[in-house]
Amino acid sequence: MTDRIDRDAPDVTRIPVVEERLRVDKRATTDTAATIRLRTRSEDVSVDERLTREGIEIERVPADRIHDEPPRTRTEGTTTIIPVVEEVLVKRYRVVEEIRLTRRTDTVDHAEVVTLRRQRATVEPATTDDPA
Repeated sequence: MTDRIDRDAPDVTRIPVVEERLRVDKRATTDTAATIRLRTRSEDVSVDERLTREGIEIERVPADRIHDEPPRTRTEGTTTIIPVVEEVLVKRYRVVEEIRLTRRTDTVDHAEVVTLRRQRATVEPATTDDPA
């Protein structure tokens, strides 16, 4: 017995084999358009924030002390003391006044309403009626 089929025999049915192939290409087009719509919405928002404020308190303190040399500016805690001097005839220095600068730090709660704006963009393909 043979495995070979006789193609010319009258009782043989032939079935054609078909193969499909796909080819994909890209091309750039310039006739495509889209409509972009921007909507801006405003919203009032309450903001609560703790603020720290620093300031200087100035105090002038009269003094009447004699020193052999000019006293230097000094710091006591958060206070800076600047001596104001005058020379006296015997080459001594008399402190006539002290200027005291004291740093104060206050923390306060602060509430304020601010307006925030937010934009949303919508992209829609252009219809054939819209000019591009």
